[in-house]
Amino acid sequence: MFHPLGHLHSFNIHTLFRWGIADIEDCCSGAQFLADEGKADSGKLLIDGGSAGGFAALAALTFHKVFSAGTSFYGVSDLEALAKDTHKFESRYLDTLIGPYPEDKKIYEERSPIHYTEQLDCALCIFQGSEDKVGKYYFVRSLSSFLEGYIQSFYN
Repeated sequence: MFHPLGHLHSFNIHTLFRWGIADIEDCCSGAQFLADEGKADSGKLLIDGGSAGGFAALAALTFHKVFSAGTSFYGVSDLEALAKDTHKFESRYLDTLIGPYPEDKKIYEERSPIHYTEQLDCALCIFQGSEDKVGKYYFVRSLSSFLEGYIQSFYN
């Protein structure tokens, strides 16, 4: 059946309540497919993204062992903090991507890379602006403090 939004509609249905799972699996399986087909070197797969894509990069690097390195541009590492402190326009947006907060608090914690930093074992570069009103600067400060002792990091 044709839908006026095409693939966007399919993506939204695919990620309904599965954001941080379905989209990350798609990134990983796509990269792995390219490596399996000989179109990419499996030892040199990289991931990067900004905002939601930055979250995807952090989650893929934390929860899967497909990529050798990655970069997060103003990505979210703590979904619970995002649910508690986001701008009014997106204040209930996560309810359909993950589930209603605080009722589904456990899911927010399970999908947040910040709670699993000990699983990171690859190169990671994080860019976050101190004046960004949506991707809060404390996300990267918190992530940097959690990463100390696990991987080499630089925070300024």
